[in-house]
Amino acid sequence: MDFCSKLNKAVTVDRMVNTEVSCGKLIPNIYQYNFNTPNSGIDVNHYLHLGGGGNIEIVLPSSFHFSPLKCMMLLYSEQGGGRLRIQKKDFSVTEGNIFLHDCRIPFTLQSLVLPWYFKIFFILGEPQSLFYPLFHTPGLAPLSCRDIPAIPMVLDDLIRIPLVADISSLLHMHQALTNLAVLYLDAFLPRIQPYPQKLPAYLNEMKDYMDNHYMEPFSLSVCEERLNVNQYRLCREFSSAFGDPPLRYLNKRRIEIAKKMLLNTKDSVQEISSKIGYETVTHFINQFKKRTGKTPQAFRRMAQASPPAGHCPSQ
Repeated sequence: MDFCSKLNKAVTVDRMVNTEVSCGKLIPNIYQYNFNTPNSGIDVNHYLHLGGGGNIEIVLPSSFHFSPLKCMMLLYSEQGGGRLRIQKKDFSVTEGNIFLHDCRIPFTLQSLVLPWYFKIFFILGEPQSLFYPLFHTPGLAPLSCRDIPAIPMVLDDLIRIPLVADISSLLHMHQALTNLAVLYLDAFLPRIQPYPQKLPAYLNEMKDYMDNHYMEPFSLSVCEERLNVNQYRLCREFSSAFGDPPLRYLNKRRIEIAKKMLLNTKDSVQEISSKIGYETVTHFINQFKKRTGKTPQAFRRMAQASPPAGHCPSQ
């Protein structure tokens, strides 16, 4: 079954006024693929490609109900506006808004502000499955193209692709559609990321102590006693919260302070080692070399030999 037939089967049109409106209104252009190389092995379904779409003008109240359809819909509102109802949730699509939707999820497209001019594209191809997981995350909603100026330009590229596409046109179509999907979904990544959990006060207290008292002796058993939390639990939860076990975090903190002192003071390596909390200078040198790949003296010599930032040798 071709895409036009599938769309006709999936869409029901409400007669909001005494006029005939068909779902064909939504696909002014039907795309065909002619490679003239029957033995080339090119399968259009291996690429993102268009089933139909184009520029739409809605001048009468209209409502289109979509049953599940295996494709993605891209809608860009240019003037006027409408509404998308998805799983009992309404989204307004006004001028300059773009919306990308997984049509396997039923929805209703309804005109609101007439005349409504928009671009619509129905996207087919196996690669769309790569994006499906992101459609089922909270926060996905119409996006203003002011936030992503590149999207209208990519849409113009799509409009210019011929309705009978050869292999070159298919590749350009795949590239444009991939760019659109990535630009659109990437805008919602901050909303998709889970909200950070509020850390227990004892973890923040432990980190604050290491940040500001790095020069003092540190012991997990002392932390256990002071915070009244088992040291193994402290170590596990601190690692999960801050990415490093406590002792590794403390060593990183001490080395960062040491680098600043090597660059900004004339203190000896032994003096710096003592000031940042190491019991022996050998332990300090070993830790410094482990973190930076250089001994403290080599780090200082290299920094002193480097020209200041912005320095330009004379010609």
